[in-house]
Amino acid sequence: MTDALVDELIAAREARKPFTIVTVAATTGSVPRAAGSKMFVYVDGKTSGTIGGGKFESLVIADAQASMREKKPLLKTYPLREGSTDSFGAICGGDVTVFIEPQAVREALYLVGAGHCAQAIAKLANECGLYVSVIDDRVELLADLPAAVARVSDLSPVEFIASHQWQSDEALVLVSRNHEIDRHALAAAVEQTGAGYIGMIGSKRKVRHVFDHLRQSGVSEEKLSRVFAPLGLDIGADSPAEIAVSTIAEILAVLRQRDATHLRMSANGRRLNKKGTDMAEEKKWEKWEGPGTPEGTGGTSTPESTAANEVQGRGRQLVAVCFKCGTQSYVGVDWKWFTCWKCGGMSSSEMMA
Repeated sequence: MTDALVDELIAAREARKPFTIVTVAATTGSVPRAAGSKMFVYVDGKTSGTIGGGKFESLVIADAQASMREKKPLLKTYPLREGSTDSFGAICGGDVTVFIEPQAVREALYLVGAGHCAQAIAKLANECGLYVSVIDDRVELLADLPAAVARVSDLSPVEFIASHQWQSDEALVLVSRNHEIDRHALAAAVEQTGAGYIGMIGSKRKVRHVFDHLRQSGVSEEKLSRVFAPLGLDIGADSPAEIAVSTIAEILAVLRQRDATHLRMSANGRRLNKKGTDMAEEKKWEKWEGPGTPEGTGGTSTPESTAANEVQGRGRQLVAVCFKCGTQSYVGVDWKWFTCWKCGGMSSSEMMA
């Protein structure tokens, strides 16, 4: 790869500009370019470098654009000769095998504010491979950020938010030094429809105050419902570093459309929820629409029967944990499913010594 292409590659990645690297992987016979020749192809079909030109190159460009849409690499051989079922009129006399490699565009995080929490979030996001930009007029704080983090000090948060072309793989996080900056920034943010995540730090009181002010300004509930505030997953975060973990975890889950549930598994290899309940069984009940219980073998527990069975202490009993509220009940030995006396939820029972 030439120095010019290396510089262009770095610039494209820093600008989060999608492109594909096309490499001549192998050749046979007479062909226009040797193995190792490279070309960049962008979404709009523009190119840098060449792998041979003509009809051959135009076919590769089309395949490269399709590869970017599908986000899958492609290894393909193009006949530059007559007599092949895939011939397209070229008469060079050989074959060219090309490797088409779409370049993954990193998710982006834009932080309004450069204080302690913003510094911690920016550092962790950078370590996670996100493209990070911080918007703040305090140049001395921007200087403390990791070298790879982009800095914006010549635009106000409102100006930056309004002028940026937001995309679904981008997150905007408001962690500025006061609620007035966050409020004005959020007012601008909710008018943008492209961002995949909008979050604001703060106490519940601050969030209510900012939301109430925006409502009075005419912002609809629909627009406010897109905002994650207070931001982050509930892990009991307190320090800036812990808040960063909570925030980045939520951002990645939202941008990647994951449910942020536990990955823990039972002894038999099945997924468990946070209460230790088999998720497959829970989903099975959620889909059940018929009368009674899914298997037709079950009943309804009562507080009295639950207490009585527990007191009796028979050698082995059936215990069930409600999927909805977590209430434990001791139930009949022949019950596979039971209806919770407390909330009406459904559970499957299992033997308990």
